[in-house]
This record gives sequence, C-alpha cells and structure tokens, in this order.
Amino acid sequence: MAKIFETDQEIVEMVNKAFDDAELTNYGLNLKVLSLSKAKDVIKVNKASATTEFLAKKDSMITVFIYEAAFDRLDLDSKKMLIDMAISNVSVNLETFCCQQNVKGKI
Repeated sequence: MAKIFETDQEIVEMVNKAFDDAELTNYGLNLKVLSLSKAKDVIKVNKASATTEFLAKKDSMITVFIYEAAFDRLDLDSKKMLIDMAISNVSVNLETFCCQQNVKGKI
C-alpha cells in the first residue's frame, strides 16, 4: 500500500487556487490535498470517506491525491493543466444541495 504524506506547500497552493477558481467552496466543499509515494495516476480526486471527514472534523470533503514523484517531473504549465482537469471532474448535485440547504435553514 502506498504511503500517504503531506504535500509540498507549493503544490497545495496550486490545487487550492484551481479549487477556488472553480468556485467549489461556494457549495460548502472542503479540500484536502495529500501525496502518495506510489500510484497509478498522477492526480486522483475523490469524495472523502465518512471516516476521513470524521477525522478531519469537516463535512463535504474532497481529497486530491498527488503522486508527487511523477508530478514533480512535469513543467509548470503541465502541472496547472493536470490540476485543472482533475478539479473539473468534481460535480455537485444541485438538487440535493438545495434540499440540504433548505432543511438546514428550517432547523
């Protein structure tokens, strides 16, 4: 199993910028960027598991896993393009989101 470790701050800032540019924080999504020592994909975006959300004490988390050894071999433009492509795969079900917001508003 691949080891997970903290991602280099420069990479985290690049991913955070792409996440903010996609305006996903407007939907209440939280982001966590982690690095892997081995992976099949250079970047993988997942909805965080309930366990991860519990440990992080955050709801609606998106995790971005980066195979940092491969990612560091890319030039800056390729890194940005790869991050943008990965973040663009995140989608929000607006019907569920609206319903959840309305329920929270009534409580």
